[in-house]
Amino acid sequence: MASGCTPAAAPFDVVNPADSTVVSTVSDAGPSAAQCAVEAAHGAFREWSARPARERAQVLLNIQSLMEERRDVLARLIATENGKRLEEARKDAVRAVRVGRGFEHGVQVGPFISAPARVRIHALVEDAVRRGAWLATGGHPLTDGVRARGFFYAPTVLLDAMEEMAVARERALSLASASSPG
Repeated sequence: MASGCTPAAAPFDVVNPADSTVVSTVSDAGPSAAQCAVEAAHGAFREWSARPARERAQVLLNIQSLMEERRDVLARLIATENGKRLEEARKDAVRAVRVGRGFEHGVQVGPFISAPARVRIHALVEDAVRRGAWLATGGHPLTDGVRARGFFYAPTVLLDAMEEMAVARERALSLASASSPG
């Protein structure tokens, strides 16, 4: 806790809405506890932002990996405390970007307009990697299943992309997320 912060208020029970059993007991976090959390996060931000972008990305990727490994446990907790269906809770536990046809339910990213557009984006990503950007995820056409005949491309995250790289200057329809160093 940040200096000068007081502990959270009295604890309360988290109750399973399906059978009224107590799932857990947690501390109530009112406005003062929220302010303490904000101050602590602000203090930690300076140290966190001083780490290289590649290291920060690896930490986040590790967290994602752990959440994916424990998706079923997390989903059961969410379903128990919120009363959600287990399948809905699984989706909430780890939300991945869903790529597909624009009219399909839950799709967040559709195909490029043409094969040349996909080839152009792929070339920009490859060029960035050759020039020193780190490919954290994606960076390739998607050619499996229903996407085999379309112009789909994996959602891509590039780290350490420099402004002089073409991918950092091009508007890539939110395809590639590029992070500059520092």
